[in-house]
Amino acid sequence: MLKPNPPSASAGGRGKALRTPVRRMEGGFNASATFFALGSTLFAWLLLRGRMIPAALGWLGLIASVLLVLCQPLQTAGLLGGPITGLMRLPMLVFEVALGFLLIIKGLPPGPFVTP
Repeated sequence: MLKPNPPSASAGGRGKALRTPVRRMEGGFNASATFFALGSTLFAWLLLRGRMIPAALGWLGLIASVLLVLCQPLQTAGLLGGPITGLMRLPMLVFEVALGFLLIIKGLPPGPFVTP
């Protein structure tokens, strides 16, 4: 468990003590985001292959996931930074929100082994 540094008497010291654990865990967050992107790539490919969602939405999810798989390690290595790191996540945001609404409103088609 990460323990924050004890706060100093100054007003600026308290803010620094609260931000310290976040900076220590930043590398772990980037590694987990890479694994999330790999899982999302597989998930989008399976949804596309099984024709469970519209093809355009499946391709958007697959392309967005592959983009994150390629760019996330570059960001972790420090080779990619600035506003592009936020923009690379926008296609994934569109895919996830659209997929969520689709699943809530329409659902998935029944499988071949479902009896009425």
